[in-house]
Amino acid sequence: MFYHFGLNFHLALFSGGRSRANIPLENYLIRCIYEMVIFLYEGEGQVDKNIHMVPHHETRGCLFDMNVFIDRVVYSCDKPTICDECKTRLRKLPLPDGFTENITKELARIRKPLYFQIEERVKTNPIISLLLASVFAIVLNVIASFIYEWLKR
Repeated sequence: MFYHFGLNFHLALFSGGRSRANIPLENYLIRCIYEMVIFLYEGEGQVDKNIHMVPHHETRGCLFDMNVFIDRVVYSCDKPTICDECKTRLRKLPLPDGFTENITKELARIRKPLYFQIEERVKTNPIISLLLASVFAIVLNVIASFIYEWLKR
Protein backbone atom coordinates (compact mmCIF):
# COMPACT_ATOMS: atom_id res chain seq x y z
CA MET A 1 0.00 0.00 0.00
CA PHE A 2 1.69 3.22 1.10
CA TYR A 3 4.49 4.22 3.41
CA HIS A 4 5.92 7.59 4.38
CA PHE A 5 8.91 8.78 6.30
CA GLY A 6 9.65 12.38 7.21
CA LEU A 7 13.24 13.29 6.53
CA ASN A 8 13.37 16.95 7.53
CA PHE A 9 11.39 20.21 7.49
CA HIS A 10 11.40 20.46 3.68
CA LEU A 11 11.35 16.82 2.58
CA ALA A 12 9.13 13.80 3.23
CA LEU A 13 9.51 10.51 1.42
CA PHE A 14 6.41 8.63 0.25
CA SER A 15 6.37 5.24 -1.39
CA GLY A 16 3.44 3.19 -2.57
CA GLY A 17 2.34 -0.15 -3.85
CA ARG A 18 -0.79 -2.04 -4.79
CA SER A 19 -3.41 -3.14 -2.31
CA ARG A 20 -6.92 -4.52 -2.39
CA ALA A 21 -8.05 -1.93 0.15
CA ASN A 22 -9.37 0.55 -2.45
CA ILE A 23 -7.94 3.58 -0.68
CA PRO A 24 -7.29 6.51 -3.01
CA LEU A 25 -3.79 7.94 -2.94
CA GLU A 26 -5.28 11.37 -2.19
CA ASN A 27 -6.76 10.11 1.09
CA TYR A 28 -3.40 8.75 2.16
CA LEU A 29 -1.52 11.90 1.19
CA ILE A 30 -3.98 14.19 2.99
CA ARG A 31 -3.74 12.02 6.10
CA CYS A 32 0.07 12.11 5.96
CA ILE A 33 0.17 15.88 5.47
CA TYR A 34 -1.95 16.40 8.60
CA GLU A 35 0.26 13.98 10.49
CA MET A 36 3.44 15.76 9.34
CA VAL A 37 2.07 19.18 10.33
CA ILE A 38 1.40 17.90 13.84
CA PHE A 39 4.87 16.32 13.91
CA LEU A 40 6.30 19.74 13.03
CA TYR A 41 4.58 21.31 16.02
CA GLU A 42 5.53 18.44 18.29
CA GLY A 43 9.14 18.22 17.13
CA GLU A 44 9.62 21.99 17.33
CA GLY A 45 10.18 22.34 13.59
CA GLN A 46 11.81 18.97 12.99
CA VAL A 47 9.58 16.27 11.53
CA ASP A 48 11.97 13.42 12.15
CA LYS A 49 12.57 14.19 15.84
CA ASN A 50 9.58 12.19 17.17
CA ILE A 51 8.33 10.38 14.07
CA HIS A 52 8.86 6.88 15.50
CA MET A 53 7.94 7.69 19.10
CA VAL A 54 4.55 9.35 18.54
CA PRO A 55 2.55 6.66 16.65
CA HIS A 56 0.91 3.95 18.70
CA HIS A 57 1.11 0.31 17.69
CA GLU A 58 -2.59 -0.46 18.09
CA THR A 59 -4.80 0.10 15.06
CA ARG A 60 -7.59 2.42 16.21
CA GLY A 61 -8.40 4.32 13.03
CA CYS A 62 -6.38 7.19 14.49
CA LEU A 63 -4.23 9.60 12.53
CA PHE A 64 -1.23 8.34 14.51
CA ASP A 65 -1.63 4.59 13.94
CA MET A 66 1.77 3.14 13.11
CA ASN A 67 0.32 0.89 10.35
CA VAL A 68 3.21 -1.56 10.32
CA PHE A 69 1.17 -3.95 8.21
CA ILE A 70 0.00 -2.73 4.82
CA ASP A 71 -3.56 -3.97 5.27
CA ARG A 72 -4.06 -1.79 8.36
CA VAL A 73 -3.55 1.50 6.48
CA VAL A 74 -7.17 1.25 5.37
CA TYR A 75 -8.39 1.89 8.93
CA SER A 76 -6.66 5.25 9.20
CA CYS A 77 -7.42 6.40 5.64
CA ASP A 78 -11.19 5.94 5.63
CA LYS A 79 -12.82 8.30 8.14
CA PRO A 80 -9.69 8.76 10.25
CA THR A 81 -9.98 10.24 13.73
CA ILE A 82 -7.72 11.35 16.53
CA CYS A 83 -8.03 9.00 19.51
CA ASP A 84 -8.47 10.28 23.07
CA GLU A 85 -4.87 9.47 24.01
CA CYS A 86 -3.55 11.52 21.09
CA LYS A 87 -5.98 14.40 21.77
CA THR A 88 -4.63 14.55 25.32
CA ARG A 89 -1.08 14.69 23.95
CA LEU A 90 -2.04 17.40 21.43
CA ARG A 91 -3.54 19.60 24.15
CA LYS A 92 -0.07 19.87 25.69
CA LEU A 93 1.45 21.24 22.46
CA PRO A 94 1.62 24.95 21.60
CA LEU A 95 -0.96 24.65 18.82
CA PRO A 96 -3.01 27.56 17.45
CA ASP A 97 -6.50 28.07 18.91
CA GLY A 98 -9.02 25.57 17.51
CA PHE A 99 -6.32 23.58 15.68
CA THR A 100 -7.31 20.18 17.07
CA GLU A 101 -11.02 20.80 16.40
CA ASN A 102 -10.27 21.93 12.83
CA ILE A 103 -8.11 18.88 12.16
CA THR A 104 -10.85 16.60 13.55
CA LYS A 105 -13.45 18.24 11.27
CA GLU A 106 -11.19 17.98 8.24
CA LEU A 107 -10.34 14.35 8.97
CA ALA A 108 -14.07 13.53 9.09
CA ARG A 109 -14.30 14.63 5.45
CA ILE A 110 -11.75 12.04 4.29
CA ARG A 111 -13.82 9.17 2.90
CA LYS A 112 -13.67 6.54 0.25
CA PRO A 113 -15.26 7.45 -3.09
CA LEU A 114 -18.97 6.62 -3.43
CA TYR A 115 -18.29 3.63 -5.69
CA PHE A 116 -16.10 1.94 -3.07
CA GLN A 117 -18.59 2.76 -0.29
CA ILE A 118 -21.36 1.03 -2.28
CA GLU A 119 -19.08 -1.89 -3.07
CA GLU A 120 -18.31 -2.30 0.63
CA ARG A 121 -22.02 -2.29 1.53
CA VAL A 122 -22.75 -4.91 -1.12
CA LYS A 123 -19.99 -7.12 0.22
CA THR A 124 -21.17 -6.83 3.82
CA ASN A 125 -24.90 -7.33 3.01
CA PRO A 126 -25.12 -9.53 -0.09
CA ILE A 127 -28.69 -10.80 0.53
CA ILE A 128 -30.13 -7.32 1.05
CA SER A 129 -28.22 -6.11 -2.01
CA LEU A 130 -29.65 -8.95 -4.09
CA LEU A 131 -33.19 -8.22 -2.89
CA LEU A 132 -32.83 -4.50 -3.62
CA ALA A 133 -31.44 -5.22 -7.09
CA SER A 134 -34.34 -7.61 -7.80
CA VAL A 135 -36.97 -5.10 -6.67
CA PHE A 136 -35.30 -2.35 -8.68
CA ALA A 137 -35.24 -4.57 -11.80
CA ILE A 138 -38.95 -5.42 -11.46
CA VAL A 139 -39.93 -1.77 -10.92
CA LEU A 140 -37.79 -0.71 -13.88
CA ASN A 141 -39.43 -3.39 -16.05
CA VAL A 142 -42.95 -2.23 -15.06
CA ILE A 143 -42.07 1.41 -15.81
CA ALA A 144 -40.57 0.41 -19.16
CA SER A 145 -43.75 -1.55 -20.01
CA PHE A 146 -45.94 1.48 -19.20
CA ILE A 147 -43.76 3.74 -21.34
CA TYR A 148 -43.86 1.24 -24.22
CA GLU A 149 -47.66 0.98 -24.07
CA TRP A 150 -47.99 4.77 -23.90
CA LEU A 151 -45.72 5.27 -26.91
CA LYS A 152 -47.50 2.50 -28.85
CA ARG A 153 -50.78 4.49 -28.88
